Amino acid sequence: MTTAQKNLTIPIITISLMMAWALFPHNPYGYYVFLRLICSPLLLTLFFFSIAMIKFTRKAEYPNDLFGWPGFFVVFALLYNPLVQVHLTRGIWSVLNIATIILLAVFWLIRVRPFEGTLVFSEPPKPSTAPGKTLSDYDAAWELLNQAKGLFDGGQFGESTKLLDQLIGKYGKIKKLDVERIVGRAIFCKAVNLSKLDRKEEAAKVYLAFIDKYRGLKMEPFIELVQLAREAISRNLPSN
Repeated sequence: MTTAQKNLTIPIITISLMMAWALFPHNPYGYYVFLRLICSPLLLTLFFFSIAMIKFTRKAEYPNDLFGWPGFFVVFALLYNPLVQVHLTRGIWSVLNIATIILLAVFWLIRVRPFEGTLVFSEPPKPSTAPGKTLSDYDAAWELLNQAKGLFDGGQFGESTKLLDQLIGKYGKIKKLDVERIVGRAIFCKAVNLSKLDRKEEAAKVYLAFIDKYRGLKMEPFIELVQLAREAISRNLPSN
């Protein structure tokens, strides 16, 4: 288990155990006060950790992808906060406790367990451009991908495709997870460019190559991108 996975798992286990114990009907009132004091800060911690995960795995979508798990954590942190208490019946609190445990288990299974990255809380410092300084493979590939995205946004799909081909050719054989993720994005973006250029059959071949290479990678955003690639093939090359 990586350090990031441990940092995510410990709060999840702590909250789940406390919520489970809270289901027993004969707990003293002081236990529920203690639960609020512990669980609310831990839920806020998971809120910040989940944002850091998004920044690592889906950097292109950040900060527009903050209404899923981060939203759940902040809402429940406020619900269990010890300062302005929400007064509900014991039955409703039991349902909320069970729902919290289930959602935390789902979060661990689909987000924490496959997460192999680091928790990114701030942008890394930009590499120096002083003479003698060279960019790392990751930074250089990321810079090319951003340039290609800028060309795509400007409607220059052909030029964007050329830049993506350069990126794939130069960094496609590097066996580093962070670089491989950028190359994967580049392959997917190339297929999108080819579709925009009305080169449907070429786009389908690139989508197929992307699916073949990344369908076994159980990591966001590739699970979603593989599905999008399959849908794109279905739209562009409908069966007769």
